Amino acid sequence: MPPTPRELIPDGLVEYAALVLASVSHSEPRLRLTGRELKELAPLAADWILRGATGRDLREELRNGLPEPVHHAASLIRDRLQRKLPEAPPIPATHPSPPKPRVAQMRECQGDGHIHPYLFRPLGDEELCGGCRVERAKEGERDARATAAWTSVQAT
Repeated sequence: MPPTPRELIPDGLVEYAALVLASVSHSEPRLRLTGRELKELAPLAADWILRGATGRDLREELRNGLPEPVHHAASLIRDRLQRKLPEAPPIPATHPSPPKPRVAQMRECQGDGHIHPYLFRPLGDEELCGGCRVERAKEGERDARATAAWTSVQAT
């Protein structure tokens, strides 16, 4: 399996992979790496992580079964990272449909209180936004009071 091109690996993942390699270098004296070697090997290690390996998996693969003596740690690590590179996760055969835009679930308010069209998310078959419903309720309350006052005036 060919390695993933460097430009497709996120920088944050490369930095994390460099930290994993540094931990290997510090915990195993035979695998000491320089800063330059860490920088060169980090994209290869990041490719492992991109393919689903954990930092622990990576450390175990690099430390297990070391030869005696290790002549060049960076070459050994590069070889293991390239030779034992895990398979890339399978690409799903079907692509999920994109989510419906949130606007598709909205409706234009039919009230008179808006200068421009006003969209709102209705509950059921509502045709008025919350503000217009409140205004209509207040108007109905005023009309009811006025009717009650007029009725009481006429009754006297």
